[in-house]
Amino acid sequence: MKYWITPAVLFVLCATQAGAQPAEGKIVLKRDDGEMVVVPVAGPGRDARAEQLAREIQSLDKQIAESVAGAQTRSAQPDPVQVEVLRMAREARNEALADLTLALAVAGKTSAGALDDETVARAKESAQSAAMILNTQPPSSLLVATDISTSLPDARLHYMSNQKHRLRSTEWSSYTARERLQIGRYVFRVQSADRNTEVYEELVLVLSDPTQKRLTPVGASGQ
Repeated sequence: MKYWITPAVLFVLCATQAGAQPAEGKIVLKRDDGEMVVVPVAGPGRDARAEQLAREIQSLDKQIAESVAGAQTRSAQPDPVQVEVLRMAREARNEALADLTLALAVAGKTSAGALDDETVARAKESAQSAAMILNTQPPSSLLVATDISTSLPDARLHYMSNQKHRLRSTEWSSYTARERLQIGRYVFRVQSADRNTEVYEELVLVLSDPTQKRLTPVGASGQ
């Protein structure tokens, strides 16, 4: 598989960096479609968890922008690995903001006004994923060795990109032991040989070379 990366690609990444805008009593974050997301940090409507997430996204925006600017300074020809790492971080950042936006919208329509725990947890996971991507030493190649296994005996593993999973795709790929994969964020599915055992899914960051991960479904023995 070949990849064509041009300076324009990195320029687009830089141009789409959208950090929080300064505003009294609120944090304003920009989505990729240009829409603004307002998170109150004082007065009515303030939620401590939403504020924390907004500040984490602020920090991610700053780090991504600095990484892009640094890459442009070092070389006129972007490194394909670095471009993909920044794309992954940006994708995770956008997912965090999308779920934060959803949590705020739903809370605004309920009498209690409370944020949904599951949606907030998902946003938090995406923000943490973006931070991990930005703070992990990238490999020298887009393709890395993987060693993904599971504690469940005779279980089958399948995977797809996290982006496809969020779009509710059903196009799973069978995973082969020690398969080389392009760096990215994947959802792995563990399907037990026992049909009475519930299917287990987990987000896996494939970035290190090699990437090693053991998937242990809740309640599994881990042996």
